[in-house]
Amino acid sequence: MRGLPGVLWRSRGRLWGRDMMLFVGGVSLFVMLATFPGLILLVGIYGLVSSPEAAAGQAAALATLAPEGAREPIAGELRRLAHAPAGAVSAQSGYALLVALYAAHRGFKALINGLSFVHDEEAPHGIVRFNLMALGLLAAAFLLLPALSLAFLTLQVVTAAFGVTPLNTAVQWAGASGGVVLALTLIYRYAVSSWPALWRASFTGAASAALRTLAAS
Repeated sequence: MRGLPGVLWRSRGRLWGRDMMLFVGGVSLFVMLATFPGLILLVGIYGLVSSPEAAAGQAAALATLAPEGAREPIAGELRRLAHAPAGAVSAQSGYALLVALYAAHRGFKALINGLSFVHDEEAPHGIVRFNLMALGLLAAAFLLLPALSLAFLTLQVVTAAFGVTPLNTAVQWAGASGGVVLALTLIYRYAVSSWPALWRASFTGAASAALRTLAAS
């Protein structure tokens, strides 16, 4: 605790002195680029197992995730896709999957690159290891997101059955916080440097980032 003020001061200087906004902008760009093909892919899959009307309703709900000025064009396109023939939906969904995977992979590469830069890494990852690590993070995200969604859905069903809604909210926040801390701890430890970072430093940085992320949300 005695060294905390010095750590915060050095962190502030490193944050402002290393063009971090360039890396933040790169990650944000590829996240947005991956989001819209992901919505098209989701509606395409949903439309194959449900009616066009239900898929269109789901598309309208998904469009609310977009900025206000872009919602109606996106919703209209998703509704059109929901009523398109199955063959056209499959072709567009396949193309959307490729775009989403490419953008997500580039987003993780930008994330690792930015973290390595602010970490002041003197021996960065080789090109093969760097790309494989980004692919590994992408695969982990694709596997964990459905698992977490299923866990939260199960929690909602159980708490609704027993009538303990406040506990449901508290557990969801705790679960979200723990998931963010765990993911960031592993990224900070293994992705930012050629050698694993200290567990204590990785956990401290992850907890700080998780608190600010949840506060901003």
